[in-house]
Amino acid sequence: MSVPLVEQQSIGFPGAGRLVLCEEGPRFPTRFAGLGYELSTDYGAPVKGRKARFSAATTGFSTARREVRVHRIPRPGRFVLRVRRLGAARERDAVHRFVLTRPHLAPSAGWVIGIVLSAGVFVASLVFFLLRLAGKDSES
Repeated sequence: MSVPLVEQQSIGFPGAGRLVLCEEGPRFPTRFAGLGYELSTDYGAPVKGRKARFSAATTGFSTARREVRVHRIPRPGRFVLRVRRLGAARERDAVHRFVLTRPHLAPSAGWVIGIVLSAGVFVASLVFFLLRLAGKDSES
């Protein structure tokens, strides 16, 4: 889910579970510097959250996305996202957004480890195959 950069907004979540708050904007954004974030229920109770331990970043040609906080949504429903120290609206605020996603760091790490291991198996099998070919040529 992608939402605009504003000081306070109400967001509906269809299910409970972990949620990652990401900042998204042009490459090398400075607009997010020094901001604080708070997620609370629609009746004001804060939702527990923590800073992202491994702040994964995704960078494209024109945009960048960085994980900031991880929250555990206790139930489906409406919640309020507040941004502290945002200040007055700026002209380029339209290109800055917040993206709310499910955590994907563990599956991504699993895929990377799987790719590295499968590449190792491929290289080892190629070496053994070439050694076997070289051994047959020397016997003839």
